[in-house]
Amino acid sequence: MAGRGRIPRHQELHDFRGGLPPPQRRGHVPVAINPLEEEIVIRHDEIRRLHADNHLLVEENVALRRGVVAIKEELHASGQLITRIRADKEAQVREFIQKAQKLEADARGLESAGPSFYS
Repeated sequence: MAGRGRIPRHQELHDFRGGLPPPQRRGHVPVAINPLEEEIVIRHDEIRRLHADNHLLVEENVALRRGVVAIKEELHASGQLITRIRADKEAQVREFIQKAQKLEADARGLESAGPSFYS
């Protein structure tokens, strides 16, 4: 039995002469592999990440294209609406001009009738 403040005898046999003991493995630690294999693993992980990023970009691209199509359709419909509104406005303006001309003609007729019309 070890005394107080004393290292047990079985640990004294493994004295590391002032250095640190070797790291202890905890859980699953990957075994050191060949540098080429390590490079392959790194690149494979990068390819997976790029593939996932690419998939997200494709989805975003599809959504943006759908949005562009919807906006183009809306612009086309707005353009048609603007054309109809302009045509209606022009028709109203023509109608007002004709009414104004008729009123002017009636006013001239009344002026030419002169005082005899009012008496």
